[in-house]
Amino acid sequence: KSASDSLWPVTDFLADHAYNVLRYRGYSEENIRYLSPEIPQDADGDGAADDVDLESTLANAAQTFTNWAHGTGRLFVYLVDHGGDSSGAGYFRLNGSEVITAAQLDAWLDQLQDEHNTDVTVLIDCCYAGSFLDELTYGGTAKRVVIAACGAGEPTYFVAGGMVSFSDSFFSGVLLGYDADRSWQQAKAAMSAYQSAGLYENVVGSTADLYLGANFVTGKDVPQIGLVCGNQIVSGGMVARLWADDIASAYPLDRVWCLVVPPQHDPDPANPVADLPELQLVYNDAAGRYEAEYGGFDVQGTY
Repeated sequence: KSASDSLWPVTDFLADHAYNVLRYRGYSEENIRYLSPEIPQDADGDGAADDVDLESTLANAAQTFTNWAHGTGRLFVYLVDHGGDSSGAGYFRLNGSEVITAAQLDAWLDQLQDEHNTDVTVLIDCCYAGSFLDELTYGGTAKRVVIAACGAGEPTYFVAGGMVSFSDSFFSGVLLGYDADRSWQQAKAAMSAYQSAGLYENVVGSTADLYLGANFVTGKDVPQIGLVCGNQIVSGGMVARLWADDIASAYPLDRVWCLVVPPQHDPDPANPVADLPELQLVYNDAAGRYEAEYGGFDVQGTY
């Protein structure tokens, strides 16, 4: 919405993360068109802005879909920022004064797919993302897959700087070499306690064996947490010990952490959730596990 928008650092992080994952999976710089409300300074001195190609204006978005992307056999579209639903019509915010409506995006994609038989995959992570699903249907012969991070009337969660989000989980799957179906299932399950992800595909099973970039598997799987603390009954002013144990990881752990969701957490559907308490779990040699103490139980109910 503006340079002072509290969500901007989070969406900037997630967009950069998506760019880096796609580059790692084999996309060339020339085959990625990155639009952002802020174009960073030229860091490497080559006279061009790094990573970001154009400002995210409606004119630049239109040129990207109607000109730059034409002729390709496959297209992946990722939208991350604010979004909304106006009388049943979904929209995505490009900058402080301009949005893309679901109808506009659908028209651009229809033209591209009708003319070039392009297979299209769209990932939308913004509030009310599910409102795009019924408007991005396609009846042509090319494949179209649309993934919505949350329901038509739900906020999306961008917590812990974006590390707890549908996008982060989805691109973690892509990074590991998973196909779109496994990446979608992983992200849906990871965020199921907070939001209801949705999927549209005009050909049943079209997400299976659909890879974003090369289809090789890389490295090891993500860390697995074997045990966490069970239910505890606390009263006002008490401190609870939270812990995680039996963590299996092929690589050294950078940190172990958790979020606290209060019982009266009632997010505003018009704004992504980005403000839940985050606790660092520190390794306790004596107990052999990662622990933290928390005493912020000032509202009655289940945390």
